[in-house]
Amino acid sequence: MRYCPQCGGGNPDAASFCGTCGVAFPPAAPSPARPASGLGKHTMLGMAPLAPAPTAPPAPQAASGGGARTMLGMPPMSSADPQPPAGAAPTQLSFSAPVAPPAAPVGTPAAAAGPPAPAAPAPPRQGLKGTMIMGMPAVAPPAPAKRKANQTMLMAAPGKAPSKTLIGGILPRGRPREPEYVEEEYEEIVAETGQVERRVRLVERPLPPIYRRPAFLAIVGAAVLGAVGLVAVLVVRAPPPLVAEPRLDADGKDVLHVTCESCPDDTTITLAGAKGGVRAHAADVPLAAPLAVGDTELDLAIDRPGTGRDETVKVKVKVAFRIWPELAALQDPIPSVRVMLETAPGSSATVDGKPVTVGADGRGVAKVDVTELISGASHDTKPLAREIAYTIASPGREPAQGKLAVKVGISPLWLESPGARMVTDGATFMLAGRTAKGGGVTVSGRAISVSPEGQFAQLMNISAIGATDVKVRASVANLAPRIASITVQRVASLAAEARDREAKAKTGYDEVMQKGDAAVDTQIAWRGDVLSATAQGHQVLAVIGVSTGCAKKPCRARVTVPGGSPLATGDSLGVFGRVVGMAGADPRVPDVEADFVSKGAP
Repeated sequence: MRYCPQCGGGNPDAASFCGTCGVAFPPAAPSPARPASGLGKHTMLGMAPLAPAPTAPPAPQAASGGGARTMLGMPPMSSADPQPPAGAAPTQLSFSAPVAPPAAPVGTPAAAAGPPAPAAPAPPRQGLKGTMIMGMPAVAPPAPAKRKANQTMLMAAPGKAPSKTLIGGILPRGRPREPEYVEEEYEEIVAETGQVERRVRLVERPLPPIYRRPAFLAIVGAAVLGAVGLVAVLVVRAPPPLVAEPRLDADGKDVLHVTCESCPDDTTITLAGAKGGVRAHAADVPLAAPLAVGDTELDLAIDRPGTGRDETVKVKVKVAFRIWPELAALQDPIPSVRVMLETAPGSSATVDGKPVTVGADGRGVAKVDVTELISGASHDTKPLAREIAYTIASPGREPAQGKLAVKVGISPLWLESPGARMVTDGATFMLAGRTAKGGGVTVSGRAISVSPEGQFAQLMNISAIGATDVKVRASVANLAPRIASITVQRVASLAAEARDREAKAKTGYDEVMQKGDAAVDTQIAWRGDVLSATAQGHQVLAVIGVSTGCAKKPCRARVTVPGGSPLATGDSLGVFGRVVGMAGADPRVPDVEADFVSKGAP
């Protein structure tokens, strides 16, 4: 460092003029060679450590076995180093050789200097932060500070400039940035003349703003990318929301079907006190009342098993329309399912392929005839199952299509007498059978007596010769009715009816056996002998050996004789009726329901 004799400003050793006032420098004297030292080449501030004076003996070593070091990691100063003047505060900066005396005040003449010795200019020294270090008188180092117990002393490694860590520690770093200098004009008042002169000086180029530095941009970019990645992970891993929609269960009751992908099995979902268990991420929660058309907000309490997360979730259920069945119309003379719908005013709808009138209030009603599904005698409570297609078109929405599932049990009804067809030459016949306990029976719209066990037997009158259709209807609470239709024909003579049928009959026993199940509803007129007969209530079950159309005996058939006509083994019998199926397992035999039978030879 060279100090200007005019203004005292510091300049690089290689400078040929003062960067502050512009005065020219004489050639610099050669710098004395530095003695070799085995200690570290750099102190914490990146400057060479002090060497002992040439004429002074080396300082004694401490008893610890190594050279004593100060807290900053520099070797202690020799005793020959000059001491600071009295009252002056010691500094921690020192040089291996005395520096030039302080410069004279600005404006005073420069002191005469001897002829300078030629020497290579020394490179400017650089401080910790790249600024120029001003020269100072050499002083003795301060006494090393006492170290507290358990206190670590941090020192820079030789040849490395220290850098601070985030926790205040000092770590070695790479080569410091070389400063860049630019010319700067400034104005100065000349003391002798009082005039303002414009001069030029060298100043260090300032660093760019932190937001324009590549390192800062890299850090900000990494932070942004990390934040975006974290958000993406959270979005991808976030469980899907609850999905809730109103439905009808198998019994036709309103439920809220909830789909929850984050809910394991045995999770309980509660709505207004009603609970539903989760199976396969879905649960049906009973509804106390059907949801109205429009938006409805519901609070669902989710209780996951074990230590799973419990929460209350608010869901908005949007009901565009409601459609549901009413089963009261099953008891009408024409049994039907009444389909009720509620939608937005101005909508159009079709139910079971037929248009439905939608009122100004958005309500409509449709009736679906189910007579065919509940017709025919049956021992069992078979269910009525029907899917009713519908289409609802609301203003501003795409038409919604679906199927309304209806499932309800049907009352049992079994007739012992008569069969589906009955021929008699009498004026009366016995209507007998059974239904479920507590059920009721009507015949052509008129109620007959039924026992608490569901059995009935009613003598019916036939007013004239001819055929009459009779409808028998059994009704049980909470079930659809069962309707059985029978045809009763009164004739003048059964013998004449038998001869007429035998003349028209074309199908024998062997042909029926060949057709098998395809022979159902085939009319027969067979002759044979009674092999066995058993009375069951108001009907007789008999096994006969058929001779009509039988090429190879025995040709057996089972015959149901309604009305309870007495039969005995060995009776010769004419059977007139129809095939209702095949009976038995091995061998299978025709199952025949008789319209009437005639005893004796034809």
